[in-house]
Amino acid sequence: MKNLSLSQRISVYLFLVVSISTFILSSAFFVVLRSQSEDEFKVQTDEVLSNISRYYQMPIWNLDFNAISEVTDTWLQTRSGVLAINITDEVGGPIIQKTKNNQSLESLTKLPHTLLRKGKIIHDEKQHIGYIEVLFSRKSFL
Repeated sequence: MKNLSLSQRISVYLFLVVSISTFILSSAFFVVLRSQSEDEFKVQTDEVLSNISRYYQMPIWNLDFNAISEVTDTWLQTRSGVLAINITDEVGGPIIQKTKNNQSLESLTKLPHTLLRKGKIIHDEKQHIGYIEVLFSRKSFL
């Protein structure tokens, strides 16, 4: 830098300042967009979880295991972002647990870009009859 003229030094410094500023602003923009994307993904999965739990109200209330299995299979087959569904009764006893491609739930939860959401299954908007856990994949959601 000692052999550079004043105009060359100013050009180099200006280039460095612009490059570093652009990098910092781009990084900040990426972080903000990623945070917003995560929040939007969680909102969307909560909406889907709420919809899925409504489909289980009557089959669980009536203890219709065939209907419970059909609802589970339908959601796993028609929603590419749903990887697994686990339904338990109100005290935590297992009712059904199914995953896509018959993989174990434990192995699926270890995959990157997955999100496990939990909720209650409520009958007639007043009586708690079970719990639902749905594992979502960010890669293939919606």
